[in-house]
Amino acid sequence: MYVVMSGAGEVGYHVARALRLEGHDVAVIERSKSVLEKVTDLDAMLIHGNGASLDSLEQANIRKADVFIGASGSDEANMIGCGLAKSFGVKTVARITDETYLDEVVSYKYKSIGIDVAVCPELVAATKVANLLRAPALASADIFAQGQIAMVESKVLASSPIAGKTLSEIKPPPGINIVAIFHGEEIVIPRGHDVLVGGDRILMAVLSPEAMKEAEEALGLRPGNRTGRMRRLVIAGGTRIGIRLARLLEKHMEVVIIEKDKERAQEAFEKVKDTLVINGDATDLAVLRGESVETADAFVGADRVEEYNILAALVAKKLGVRNTVAFINQPQLKSLVEDTGIDLALTVRQATVSSILQWTLRMDALDLALLGGGAVQVLEVRVNEASKLAGKPLKKLDFPHSSIIGAIVRGDDVLIPRGSDEIRAGDRLIVVALTEAVPRIERLLRGGRAE
Repeated sequence: MYVVMSGAGEVGYHVARALRLEGHDVAVIERSKSVLEKVTDLDAMLIHGNGASLDSLEQANIRKADVFIGASGSDEANMIGCGLAKSFGVKTVARITDETYLDEVVSYKYKSIGIDVAVCPELVAATKVANLLRAPALASADIFAQGQIAMVESKVLASSPIAGKTLSEIKPPPGINIVAIFHGEEIVIPRGHDVLVGGDRILMAVLSPEAMKEAEEALGLRPGNRTGRMRRLVIAGGTRIGIRLARLLEKHMEVVIIEKDKERAQEAFEKVKDTLVINGDATDLAVLRGESVETADAFVGADRVEEYNILAALVAKKLGVRNTVAFINQPQLKSLVEDTGIDLALTVRQATVSSILQWTLRMDALDLALLGGGAVQVLEVRVNEASKLAGKPLKKLDFPHSSIIGAIVRGDDVLIPRGSDEIRAGDRLIVVALTEAVPRIERLLRGGRAE
């Protein structure tokens, strides 16, 4: 597949990187020479130009493209670029941030002007946080199969009884399946001989909050906070994410936004309904105590500056807030930030990249999440009659080694798979795979060979 991308910023770069990892051909159009110079490692066609310009699109061979992605920092340029690309019969995806254009996670309402799918990054991120805050336990998680399965990250403590043991020596409690190990910079799709060490992060398919709690106790994992009933939320930052998160939750709980810039505080006040907006500094103890932050059930640092979010969340935690979340710009800092005592560190970029990839590559996929900086994908896919997987037990599948089936959803039942379990047509699979293995998995699902 050939993809033309407009924008080589954080989102554009990582979408392009994921596409290249899967083996797709990519051209990237970027207006800034300095930004373009930073992405030379992509092994893609790089064009200095405007993604909303017909000349630049022609330079990128738009006539031969399968997909155009408008991922620049300008909504208008992304929309115009999609309209021009559609005139050549190309599938189009636009990143749109302004709520006057788009006030839902994903929309098809602009098809008439050439945009097949429009994605709102801030609302993607805000929706994820809202779902996590309403979950029984606050943990780094993605929800699949309409809430039946959570993919949860947890940390192996040095004192854990499983530290130093192979997976074949470990017996996770029922309802838990270990599907990936993050060992420093190394990412492993686990097999029986792989050894867990203290400090490793593991990704698990979890079927229930009870199973997760049992796993934390039995395996010696760092426990996630029990969110309990959420009555009060404090958000640091009247940003687009902060405002969208407040609007998602203000009908269900008391919400307070603290914004240090007076004009942004006024703008936030005008965009919410039942949320209290305070003009103040969320890192100032006097401001936090004045707003009784210690009575909050959760605190979210949603400012544009990650250092401010981290500091504000740490201060809130010190004051006694049970659940703290900080938005960060650098995914590689996630583990370090969470080691400081903050419960969750999240990036807008990762959620956005996952959404764009889902609608670019796999509009037939039911869901998708991107982990490990884009090196790992979690897919929810349906098995059809033509699939080479249908009718075979797992131990006889021609499945890529760098992938694993984390769970099987069959009607109302959810299974943690074993080698003797048979895949049936109509099953939904939660698959975890290194990104380069995903095209081979798709060929199997469509009836081809994995190679």
